[in-house]
Amino acid sequence: MPIGQLLVGPHKIPRQKVIDEPRLKLQKSHQLHQKTVNELDSLKAEYKVQLTDKATLKEELNAVRQSLLIEEKQRKAFETELLKSKILVPENHDDFERRWRHQGTLGIALVAGEAAHNFESMPPTDAVTQVFRILKGVYEPQGIDVPEPIQSYACGWSLDPLTGSYSNVAVGATGDDYDILVENVGEGRIFFTVEATTRLCPATMHGAFLSGLREVANMAYYATVRALKQKVEKSPSKNAHSCASSS
Repeated sequence: MPIGQLLVGPHKIPRQKVIDEPRLKLQKSHQLHQKTVNELDSLKAEYKVQLTDKATLKEELNAVRQSLLIEEKQRKAFETELLKSKILVPENHDDFERRWRHQGTLGIALVAGEAAHNFESMPPTDAVTQVFRILKGVYEPQGIDVPEPIQSYACGWSLDPLTGSYSNVAVGATGDDYDILVENVGEGRIFFTVEATTRLCPATMHGAFLSGLREVANMAYYATVRALKQKVEKSPSKNAHSCASSS
């Protein structure tokens, strides 16, 4: 038998071919095994990265959650402050005037016509005494006590060149004109007070007084709103912002 041949059954197979075929299969198997090992190592590395990312993400989410809790507390505190300020501002002008009308802390009288000239000609103390004599004559018979004033002030419009006019509803005008006059300008930066801005008590001293109280409350309200808005804008949550950006 020639060298390099192997007799198997009726056929003769070269010895080298018999050895090479299992060797190639073994090499392919080894390569496949190495490839699988490499893929497994790669998956392990990716899994570790994912675990790290997951831990980092969990920390970031916890930080965002804590930040949101803090901001929620701040928001509630801001809302409380805003509510305190908004309580001063009524739903409408008539409601404000009704609220202040019966406080019993201030009395204002307006005298017109010839009686006004008579009052201006007498000393202020005598004018106040006469006004309270009239009030007592009206209320004391009904069992209502009229206390003496703690402090008083009397003015004379005919003697003061800067005073002496008040509003009236002209022909064709309506009470809505008073509401238009009272509207602030510049989102709560310019306010208007005078008896001409109150449709419930126009052309009266107490209407002018109540309009001043109303706009002071409005000023406090708008100032509080702007202050709270600036607080929110100056201290946004960085974590919440980054989380929103990434999403």
